[in-house]
Amino acid sequence: MRSKHLITYYQDLTFKGQITLIWLAIFGLFALVVQLEFSRLALGAFIVWGMFLFTVVFYVFRLRLLLDDDRILFQGVFFGSDLDIEIKDIKIVKIFPKKRFVEFTFDNRNYRILTSKKAVKYFQKINDGSNEK
Repeated sequence: MRSKHLITYYQDLTFKGQITLIWLAIFGLFALVVQLEFSRLALGAFIVWGMFLFTVVFYVFRLRLLLDDDRILFQGVFFGSDLDIEIKDIKIVKIFPKKRFVEFTFDNRNYRILTSKKAVKYFQKINDGSNEK
């Protein structure tokens, strides 16, 4: 049984990730409009705000990055959109540790993410290991 080295968050900076954030912002603005349309606090406004907060919490806790000895698993927002990558197949393009930014290619596609400092260090180790070979 393999043990997970690191479980952390990431923010997808590709087009799909940006569109997801835009829809989340639209839903938040919709919740604000519903709140302002009611002249007093009403049950409908609380329901819409509750749904918005649930969506934000689901979004934040669903985007997880699981780092293993030989694999990396990117869990997407939607079920079934997970990306499972073997470390030997990944090519690191850019790493900016202070900005916590990592860009890599896999299967002829570019991926850009923001992640934790520990995950950036992990990607730096992968990059250093592939440069030595």
